[in-house]
Amino acid sequence: MKLATFLIILSTLFIGIFAKQEKVPPKEYTFNVQEYNLPKLGVESNSILNLQFKNFAPNNVTWIFDFEEFFNDDDNDSVVYLGKEIKNEEDVTIFKFLINEAQEHGSKSLLSFIMQEPDSNKRINIFLKPKEENLPNEFTLTPEEFNKELEVEVESNFLLNIELPYDFSTAYRWMLQNDQEIDKSEHIELTSQDYRSACNTVAPGVDPRDCTSFDIFRFRIRNVTDNAQLPKLQLINRMFWQTKRKRFMEEEEQTLDIILKLKKNNTDTSESECSFHGYSCCTKENPKVRYQDKDGEWGVENGEWCFIKKEEKKEEEASSDCVRQDIGYPVCKTTKKVVTIDKDGEWGIENGQWCFICN
Repeated sequence: MKLATFLIILSTLFIGIFAKQEKVPPKEYTFNVQEYNLPKLGVESNSILNLQFKNFAPNNVTWIFDFEEFFNDDDNDSVVYLGKEIKNEEDVTIFKFLINEAQEHGSKSLLSFIMQEPDSNKRINIFLKPKEENLPNEFTLTPEEFNKELEVEVESNFLLNIELPYDFSTAYRWMLQNDQEIDKSEHIELTSQDYRSACNTVAPGVDPRDCTSFDIFRFRIRNVTDNAQLPKLQLINRMFWQTKRKRFMEEEEQTLDIILKLKKNNTDTSESECSFHGYSCCTKENPKVRYQDKDGEWGVENGEWCFIKKEEKKEEEASSDCVRQDIGYPVCKTTKKVVTIDKDGEWGIENGQWCFICN
């Protein structure tokens, strides 16, 4: 009996240790909440969901997570509330959730938020469901600056949404200026052009002159193998009765050019490729640490987790002040034995070749 108990404990410890070794950091992504009645939001297990609410209307607006007490008391840990962050400089409130297990009908699949104003309250409900597999990757761009160029990384079978704010009370609307070029392209198509009024969604009943609306352009990227196949997206904010290519009146206009770049294919194999537990290594210099576990430090690039590889300091870098490329010989890496001296300095021999000794 004692032996059986011991074996059960030993196997449990072994399974626990093995599971811990295989654990990977949660993927983190942000969803901008801009609808009054949202459809179900697809989420992934082992992920961190940031729900970002902008203060759409008047000042003195406070966002509240209505189910906070329930989430703290309920033993079901499929979704864990991590708290909220207020960014006053950006006028947004962010609620953070850890999705341990995506469930469509679980007790924590409904999230409810209240926008408190001085005179009234408005509620936004968000329903969580497991994210469907094999859906094309999707990215929504909401620029805050205009009259400039922006770069966006895309890939084959990719959905790109561009949301541009406009004032409902004016005659200005956003237009795709090079629509004819896009129509002729075999690699990108404009699937829809729509608009959304914040007055009719988040704050129903508010005078349209007091809120911001959005022109929405949705593009699908087809099969792409080279950056040259992707045309630039040229958008212009112009009075809607003017054409896209001809200007009739001297009015203040805004433009936005979006350069599409093909995302680096992480499945390409090469000697320089680096991966860890199926995740690519971070490529940026000094990447920001977003997560840390027993394996090391993790960052985020292009919306995906990447492993921060700690490279050992090369011995030749320790003598970075001693660089003599002009003499045509390498710097000695290990030896300090002086074999000869000339006008350039001291020389040694490594691997049967002359090398310059740094002092």
